[in-house]
Amino acid sequence: MKILTDLHTHTIASTHAYSTLLENISAASQKGIELIAMTDHSVTTPDSPHEWHFGNQKILPNIINGVTVIKGIEANIVNSLGEIDVTDKMDVDFIIASYHSNFEIKSIDEAIQVYANLVHNTKINLWGHIDRNPFFEESAEEILKIAIKNNKIIEINATSYANDKFREKCKVLILLCQKYKAKVMVNSDAHFATLVGEYSDLIKYLEEINFDEELIANKDREEVLKYINV
Repeated sequence: MKILTDLHTHTIASTHAYSTLLENISAASQKGIELIAMTDHSVTTPDSPHEWHFGNQKILPNIINGVTVIKGIEANIVNSLGEIDVTDKMDVDFIIASYHSNFEIKSIDEAIQVYANLVHNTKINLWGHIDRNPFFEESAEEILKIAIKNNKIIEINATSYANDKFREKCKVLILLCQKYKAKVMVNSDAHFATLVGEYSDLIKYLEEINFDEELIANKDREEVLKYINV
């Protein structure tokens, strides 16, 4: 199984990350990764860049050192209405919507309602690491059903899989995506250059369970560019 893109990476513009865009691109190129998305945290994360950072991404070439670069953002879900912290001034081609404790989800029903509301924002391209919502295990099946019904893509996050705190939940998510035939993207969520496109342990698990590769929407550059229409 080969996945030649990475649509969730961070640079030093998010100051809890440790590599520049060029360092991420260099690491991607060395691993044969054809495309990355630059998805720094949006403005309600405490150490996020100013909205100008996202508004000025248009100056970046589409291809740098042979690697296609998508101008993106990892937005925060900011309330149970499913609203996110992305403004019209942010010039982005790819939006991940993730829960980062910007507000407290207090019940299973609220966890489900957040994602039921999220479907109304048609600019969102990917639901990021849903295995980190505090009621994930109790709400996961209903959230996946909502995603499938509304043609939304779920992220399988390699950082979640590598983390002892989230690994088992990540496995549950993978198995449920397999069961319900949910479309997914496999991404690194890299906060350091060497982690860009680093899927080896995760792919080993996907191969062990015979995960259906047809469900993976980011296997190569052309597939991604067709999906996001860039």
